[in-house]
Amino acid sequence: MDQDPKYFFIGLIVLTLVAGLSFFLLWAANSTEVAEKINYAIYLKAQSPAGLQKDGLVMMKGIKVGTVQEIMFDPTDVERVLVQIVADSNAPIKTDTAAIVRSNYVTSLSYIDLIDSTKESPLLREVGEKKKGRFFIPEGITKLDELQNTLPEILDNTSNLLKQMEKFLSNSNVAQIAKLLENTEKITATVASQSDDIGSALSSFSKAANNLSQLTQDLKTAMQTILAQTNKIAEDSQKLLTKTANKFEQAGDSVSSMAQSIKQGKETILGPTEKNLLND
Repeated sequence: MDQDPKYFFIGLIVLTLVAGLSFFLLWAANSTEVAEKINYAIYLKAQSPAGLQKDGLVMMKGIKVGTVQEIMFDPTDVERVLVQIVADSNAPIKTDTAAIVRSNYVTSLSYIDLIDSTKESPLLREVGEKKKGRFFIPEGITKLDELQNTLPEILDNTSNLLKQMEKFLSNSNVAQIAKLLENTEKITATVASQSDDIGSALSSFSKAANNLSQLTQDLKTAMQTILAQTNKIAEDSQKLLTKTANKFEQAGDSVSSMAQSIKQGKETILGPTEKNLLND
């Protein structure tokens, strides 16, 4: 039985349309996926990339904004490690954004955390310079590392403070105080011994006045010295206490953030990867 040719052509047209529509949908999906991702590069030198893995998480304020694409040595500097990441186009990565490596202490895996972004700064993707198809995000520093770096300065300030206290209690200051007490004792003894003789009393009073004048001058000099050193000690102590309190507060914030990350959902607890490690 012969088939009608028109049905053959109708079927061919339908198949062509279906194939064309499928190809268009695939092309549109791939184009949309590419348009929604932006490539960034991070150079790590002060921090270790230990625990980072390909497909690991890129986080920003506790929200996943991308993934790690590749980890390798910088071809131009063996002391640096190049971490290439891809992030969502709507991620607010600013010109002042920095990248640090945070570790998950449950799984020993790590992830990239983008920090220090401010509202006033422009978006990196809008004003930043692209190099080899990627925007550059500088390496940051954690609060614990900052505290560790400032510990020598705190110890130096403490040493200087102790030296100033030692100077305040030096032999010269003690001698001045002893001299003041000795002059006071002389004045009192002179007045007491000559109280019955008016002439002698006047002479004694003149001596006492001279001694009192010297006493006043010595007291003024000693008080000026003591006051200057006391003010310096108080000022340095306040600076030291303020700086130490700030650093330990920052360290406490970092520990709190660490504890919060451990309490998060399965994705964070199982490590910075999009694969379910329970199947490994």
